[in-house]
Amino acid sequence: MAGNGRKPKYEVEFREHRLEEIVERLNRFKRKDEVAFEAVERVSDFNQKTYELLARPLVQATSNEASAKLMRELHPLRAERWSISDANPWFAWLGPVADAVREQRAALESEALPRQTEQAMSELISATLDCYRAVRDATSEAMFFQTFGSMFALTMAEDQRADMAAAAARASAGKEWSARHWRRSRKAATRLRPCASAPCLPGMASRCHSRGWPCARN
Repeated sequence: MAGNGRKPKYEVEFREHRLEEIVERLNRFKRKDEVAFEAVERVSDFNQKTYELLARPLVQATSNEASAKLMRELHPLRAERWSISDANPWFAWLGPVADAVREQRAALESEALPRQTEQAMSELISATLDCYRAVRDATSEAMFFQTFGSMFALTMAEDQRADMAAAAARASAGKEWSARHWRRSRKAATRLRPCASAPCLPGMASRCHSRGWPCARN
């Protein structure tokens, strides 16, 4: 907001939030939207094995220093630099023209029609790029989930359910073994008899007294 003397004045407000509130806001889907990445992992592993089996021998046989240098020079991040520089013979005229324009440059007033047209075109291009970025991101996300989400639902959901069933069976077996082991230990403990040569276990004196067994401590 504008303050006195046309200097900007800012107001800052702090609010306290808990981590649970942030997680609930940012993780609305409870990470359920990440199951499609399991399909991505399998596709990636398949592509890696296919490349190692079929493409890698051919690439290693045809690679040399000349081809590597050519690929480096034709890389898009390098090509976009030298293609409009003095290294490109088709743009040899660009340097002198740029120097001439730089020497004869004259600033326009902000109310001039070319300056207003420039500002309007800049805002239009910026808004167009923002719209393109939003549509591109939404389209890419929709295509990703349509491809790998369907792949996971059709081919990998059964594997996941089988793994969950196997894990549940292992947990149930572990609980059953623990319960059986506890019953055996308890049954064995009831058969213990204290002797004069060993100290009395905790709680055994009252148990022996209740069962009428002679106590070696007496």
